[in-house]
Amino acid sequence: TLLGNKDKVQPPAVSQRGIVLAAIFYSACAATLLVFNKLAVRAVPSSSFNVAIQLLAAAVISRGLGIAGFVDCPGLQTKKVKKFLPVTVLFTLCLYTNVKALSGTSVNTLIVTRASTPIFVAVPMPASDARARPTTVDTHRFPRPRDA
Repeated sequence: TLLGNKDKVQPPAVSQRGIVLAAIFYSACAATLLVFNKLAVRAVPSSSFNVAIQLLAAAVISRGLGIAGFVDCPGLQTKKVKKFLPVTVLFTLCLYTNVKALSGTSVNTLIVTRASTPIFVAVPMPASDARARPTTVDTHRFPRPRDA
């Protein structure tokens, strides 16, 4: 598993309200990021530079918060880097294409595209993690039928 624990880790129970709030905040963050990216593309028309600055800022802020003791942010480990590299590359490509598309289209159009990014990241995720592929059926509420 991600934490190196061989035992099955149970996710914490999440209320319906918590799920709705998470979806609302995710959507607000995604839309805000698009607006800022549109402003960045207008100021500096290099999509590669804009994405590189975003990723660098995220790394520096994450590490800084870890050093300050606000979050648990361990250093990079070669084994984990290799394991998550395909997902990271795919995420970076999605971000780059979104920023590149912003140079020729509106934020409204890109909101739909940006909202699809988790779908593209969820497909290769099981290859780098111990979790199963996402399904449309909640197996806890709707158990699979037993073989006869």
